[in-house]
Amino acid sequence: MATGVPQPAWLPAPSDPLPVLRSANGSARGGAHDWRAALARLDGAYSEHTLRGYRSDFARFAAWCGNLDRTALPASAETVAAFVAHRAPACSPATLRRCLAGIRKLHRLFRLPNPAADEEVLLALRRALRSKPGRRSRPVA
Repeated sequence: MATGVPQPAWLPAPSDPLPVLRSANGSARGGAHDWRAALARLDGAYSEHTLRGYRSDFARFAAWCGNLDRTALPASAETVAAFVAHRAPACSPATLRRCLAGIRKLHRLFRLPNPAADEEVLLALRRALRSKPGRRSRPVA
């Protein structure tokens, strides 16, 4: 489908197979997409605070995926749900949502399906949020 708009060099052509990095034993480790360059495209469009969060959250996600021989880009819904469950005890609800926003944004930048929208991920997030103590309401005086 030709739109007349040139594709960025870092974006794989829709017909190109997605490259996958291999670990020492040859198993799939994580997408070879240059996600840092993709996030750099957002400079000026998003606050530096947001970009810093995307970078740190996705770096943590990619490292976690690499340690478990899972693919970060494109990530499966099962991988993202497992990551949410893994991070839930140590993260606030806002941090979990920001992690999912970063994963969602990277997948959108590469025009990949969004695993964060999958029902398994949404259920993992709901479980994580329900495990957190809620705000106690103050009695009305």
